[in-house]
Amino acid sequence: MRLFRNKKMWAAVAVAGLMMAGAGTAWAYFTSSGTGTGSATVGSSTSFTVTAGTLSGDALLPASLSDTNRVVDTLPFTVVNDLEGVQSFKTITISVAEADGTAYSYTDGAGDPACTAADFSLNGNTAGSADVQTGAGAGVDNLLPTAMSSNSDGVVTLLPNSDGSTPASAPAVSGDTYYGQVTIQLVENGANQDSCEGQSIPLLIKATS
Repeated sequence: MRLFRNKKMWAAVAVAGLMMAGAGTAWAYFTSSGTGTGSATVGSSTSFTVTAGTLSGDALLPASLSDTNRVVDTLPFTVVNDLEGVQSFKTITISVAEADGTAYSYTDGAGDPACTAADFSLNGNTAGSADVQTGAGAGVDNLLPTAMSSNSDGVVTLLPNSDGSTPASAPAVSGDTYYGQVTIQLVENGANQDSCEGQSIPLLIKATS
């Protein structure tokens, strides 16, 4: 019995539809509305990979900033965009500090005065101060060329990682990589600096927006 009732119901619907279409004068309709939702996930920025190259120059010896015979070494470094999307930064800050950001300090076995950031000059700046490089000329050094800035704020834009790069002379941008450099000098301070002898001085390089 259930199957027959279903057949009649569908037949009735079909007949009603035919009669409605055959009249040709008016169409019946229902009004309705509906709402749907969708979503898209926005990716997150990732940290740049900052890598120091090979230091060039001789072993550092104490000398004044104006000494024509001073020893100045140069450290190249790169900032690489590891994301498959464009990322940018505005400032590079370089300081004599440990990798975790703590102050560098070493005292030799003889108990001489500690060797610290105050013994060194970066890019010819006052001993002990960080070197700040910007593309807008607002920092200590304007070493980020404005030619590679995407706007007047000096934003340095790095392309997606898959674009790769071609090695270039610092300072410069090529594809996903910024090529930079910093100089370091041991500044004579008129005091015992024996604790600095033979030490490997840590440099902390940060690229920030």
